[in-house]
Amino acid sequence: MINTFSLSTRNCLCCRWILIALLCSLIAFGVTYITWNQYLEKANQAAIGLVLSASQFLSSNLSASGVSTLDNVESLQQLEDSLTRFSQQDNGIERAYLYTAIGGEIIHLAESQTLGDSWSNIIATPTLISEPQLTRLTDFVSVLIPIKNLQTEETIAVLRADFQTNELYKEAVMHATHALLVVVSVTLLLVSCYWLKKKNRELEKNERSRSALLSQLPGMAYRCKNDKDWTMLFVSDGCHDLTGYLPESLLLNRDLSYKDMISPEHRTTLRGEWERVLTTRTQFRAEYQIVTATGEEKWVLEMGQGVYDQQGEVGALEGLIIDITEQRICGEKIQYMHDHDLLTGLHNRRFYERAKQQMAADQSLLPLSIVIADINSLKMVNGAFGYKAGDQLLSETASILRACLQTTGIAARTGGNEFRMLLPNVTGEMAQEIAERILSSCAAHNENSSESFSINISLALGTAENGDRTIDEVESEAEQTLRQRKLINRANPHSTMLSSIMAALYACSQETEEHSRRLATLSTMVGRNLGLPRKSLDELELLALLHDVGKVGIDDRVLNKQGKLNEEEWTLMKKHPKIGYRIAMSSSALESIAPYILTHHERWDGTGYPQGLQGEEVPLLSRILAVVDAYDAMTEDRIYRQAMDKQSALAEIERNAGTQFDPQIVDIFVQNMKASNKL
Repeated sequence: MINTFSLSTRNCLCCRWILIALLCSLIAFGVTYITWNQYLEKANQAAIGLVLSASQFLSSNLSASGVSTLDNVESLQQLEDSLTRFSQQDNGIERAYLYTAIGGEIIHLAESQTLGDSWSNIIATPTLISEPQLTRLTDFVSVLIPIKNLQTEETIAVLRADFQTNELYKEAVMHATHALLVVVSVTLLLVSCYWLKKKNRELEKNERSRSALLSQLPGMAYRCKNDKDWTMLFVSDGCHDLTGYLPESLLLNRDLSYKDMISPEHRTTLRGEWERVLTTRTQFRAEYQIVTATGEEKWVLEMGQGVYDQQGEVGALEGLIIDITEQRICGEKIQYMHDHDLLTGLHNRRFYERAKQQMAADQSLLPLSIVIADINSLKMVNGAFGYKAGDQLLSETASILRACLQTTGIAARTGGNEFRMLLPNVTGEMAQEIAERILSSCAAHNENSSESFSINISLALGTAENGDRTIDEVESEAEQTLRQRKLINRANPHSTMLSSIMAALYACSQETEEHSRRLATLSTMVGRNLGLPRKSLDELELLALLHDVGKVGIDDRVLNKQGKLNEEEWTLMKKHPKIGYRIAMSSSALESIAPYILTHHERWDGTGYPQGLQGEEVPLLSRILAVVDAYDAMTEDRIYRQAMDKQSALAEIERNAGTQFDPQIVDIFVQNMKASNKL
């Protein structure tokens, strides 16, 4: 009978432990599953937010120029460069693509310059989407963000970025594993306490056994008094790795109390949370900072509970403290990337719009001012010197805005070459002073900097003084003012930026302003004899001045080489008409002469470059310039040869009539030169 009872008791205990093990397993699985899903969602949202922030930068350019115009080398190259810079940031992106639909057909616009499968092999049937999408595949996670027209909200393109699955979800795996370890650790802690309480009532033996078990847990396990210093009665061996102090330094506050390590700004909050937890008899959980023995600041996660005596009074506190500094840094980095422009370090448009609405709702921030700044001729710099130079111009402008703003408000890059500033509690007069300070700083920068380009910006501002006008109305008024000022700047074909580019050309090559002026005079002479209208004569004069502007993009060593160019150098030299074309197209005042700059090295017999046009396919103004440019080049000294006399130069021009030059223009030019006694 006794043996039967003993066997039954053992069976009950065995079943109880099996149930406890199953319950712990379910808890561990549940916590791990929840943690995994939480950080999986955070990783997904971070990926979507990162691609969405990039799409904000592309949105203004695509909305302004229209997708249908992206069929030239400049626009596609610009997109390629933007996507490449975006994918090369330290953000885990494997590759990036941009596609759209034109005439019902999906068109692949651009992709980043990275290795991997081609776009067509990755997306079999791409479509335009209206909302962000995230797709998890075997080896990577694909994020698709619609780029919408800012006015019509219609999807005009789709930006797609691929993240390596292992990299994107690395944090989720780490945190899920961490959560599992924590749950297992806490479970072991609770089970050990239960087991020790049942098996041995002696306090000394209980403490030794629990110390041996808790020393194996990650972080620092503890038991402390519920007093103002959280006086430690027990700490595990993980104390040294976490705090830099030996366990005995904290016990009974021998060298310092645990409270002394907690950052002062967190102490009051933690005390209040412990009081709430002990009143409600719930679990304690909090994140805060501590200062270690070496002065390092660490973020920790503390999970604990109260220990109650038979009368229900709090006898002690116990729990686990874990280092989460790395996780916090990663979270802050993701948030920074979500709210900031990666190139300039200023806030992005998403953050700006959110801050604007929040400030508009707070009457205590009135008067609220807005300043809008727009860089003039940025496209011209990009076309002449490449996007690296344009990026440098953007960064230097952002630094000036940041320095002038100081702590007055926030500054954001809200477009390709546009910045906006929100200034709470700033009157219109104060905003005007800030704008003047910005202009003065730009002028000082231009005067003192010899290695970078001049910063030429247009500014407009508005102020909501007392709530009579909304911030959106004030912003709209400032935008209208800025548009008017931009029109005034564009009306001047000889802008500051164009002057800087031409000065750079004269400094780095054999081209001179006198050469351009002579070409203008000779070209106009031919144009008048052909009976060209005034508009064409003006364009011919401007073409003579700017035809070689593309040479600013050619290496100085090639431009100034003494002797014949080799094949590689000649290939490089022949790029300057296309570079000049891009520069001219970046300015509305120069667009009309861009085709002539592109074709001024075409030949009558079709052997010229870059398009190989023949006969009258070559624009008339380009044919005129070709003749006078060749004549002036032959009659002026160069570093690699002496000047030819004018009679010989005219004879050479006549020999090439019908091959290199238009015969009609050659006849007119030669006759006029002989008749004008310029020989």
